[in-house]
Amino acid sequence: MKTLAYDTLQANSRFFNNDLSAVPRMALTVGVQTVLDAREVVVIITGAHKALALRKCIEDGVNHMWTLSSLQLHPHAMIVVDEDATLELQVKTVKYFKSIEQVATSEGFGQALPSEASTRKKRDSIIQELNSPKSASPKTNKMFLFPPVQEIPRSVSPDLVPDSMHERLPPTPGLDGLEVKELPLSNMHERVDSPTEGVF
Repeated sequence: MKTLAYDTLQANSRFFNNDLSAVPRMALTVGVQTVLDAREVVVIITGAHKALALRKCIEDGVNHMWTLSSLQLHPHAMIVVDEDATLELQVKTVKYFKSIEQVATSEGFGQALPSEASTRKKRDSIIQELNSPKSASPKTNKMFLFPPVQEIPRSVSPDLVPDSMHERLPPTPGLDGLEVKELPLSNMHERVDSPTEGVF
């Protein structure tokens, strides 16, 4: 579970009739390793506001500040972008990927999207199969039959109290009777000799 940032709450309010109070404050997250364990990963990046993230993902090395860059470690990752998302990329990077796409298309490996007619035909066949007498008795998927979840008793976290680190250490034999003193803090300029006149 992760607490969502205010910007995320604002962005997701469009799914809740723009009512910010209706947006959940916490969400389930997927870790980087879970994504990297997937057989294939497809990321869609659109718009100029995501251009920096795309550049960090493709052109820079793997970096914990840009978790999308971990896709460089995945053997079957695909990033689909629009023209605006490439605005922060170096020109040679854009030309490189466009040349790969051009060669693939000329060799018959282009990424042709199915026509609307074939998509509609496939959708209609699925609807017809669902409405057929064979599928009159709904099949239950055992994967979704979970046992009831029992509430896990949790203790209340104690309030944090600031203390000195030496208070948390066990007593050390042989140091009994020594007094622990806090060191006085002084500004650095007070500990440096003043410069001679005329030198800055």
